[in-house]
Amino acid sequence: MSLISKIIVIIILILPSYTFAAFEDKIPGGRPQGLGGAFCALANDNNAIYYNPAGLVKLISPTLSSTYQTLFNLPELRDQSLNFALPLKNHKVVAFAMQVFGKNVYKERCLFLSYATSLFKSSYLGINIKSLKLNIIEAGLASSWSVDVGFLYDVNKNISLGMMAKNINKPFLGEKLHSQCRVGVKVNLIPKIELLCDFDYNQRLHIGVELGLNQNFILRQGFLTKPKRYTFGLGIKNKRIALDYALANHSALSFTNQVSLTIIF
Repeated sequence: MSLISKIIVIIILILPSYTFAAFEDKIPGGRPQGLGGAFCALANDNNAIYYNPAGLVKLISPTLSSTYQTLFNLPELRDQSLNFALPLKNHKVVAFAMQVFGKNVYKERCLFLSYATSLFKSSYLGINIKSLKLNIIEAGLASSWSVDVGFLYDVNKNISLGMMAKNINKPFLGEKLHSQCRVGVKVNLIPKIELLCDFDYNQRLHIGVELGLNQNFILRQGFLTKPKRYTFGLGIKNKRIALDYALANHSALSFTNQVSLTIIF
């Protein structure tokens, strides 16, 4: 990696107004990114691990999913994840995930153990226990653990409400990671069109629309603030395999492309 590339990466990582701080959202998952990160109240696939683990209860079959993206087309800012969800009896699900961000100069690794269950009719609870590891060149290693809790409530067949609290124990990795909260709403406007809206701890608004053209093709459009960004997504699926692609712009940096592959057993 060239000296110029290293300088660019370091500048991006130390300017949270442009990007993010350690272990903050990178909008993992081609489907959520296509929706501008608005996924807290939808959360009906493996991506629920990252946005609202309560939604894992919606899964009915064992599911494996993998995602890859390079933020702003910079190889040093690659983000990769692999997860597996296993439904159990009585509306319970366990899931495992690994997310790795960065490459040489800066690297994060997060391991997830997730559990979700039905509380009572139309309401669900989920929890993540995470192992965090941070490696910054010439600064050394740091590790800790954290806990996330999510809640999902289906008001009726057309409206759902979601909430997720991340890092509620404020883990320490050189400095404390702040607890983060996100709330969301999902509304089925008409059959095959879903409107999604999330509001997160950074007072950032996420808005997304998902349009099912038919049983196999889905279009997505998203918008988020701070900084203002627009996203576009496309999904292709059948009964066993789903492929999702998302493109996100940035006001000062290059585009981010993300691809996800999901296999249902």
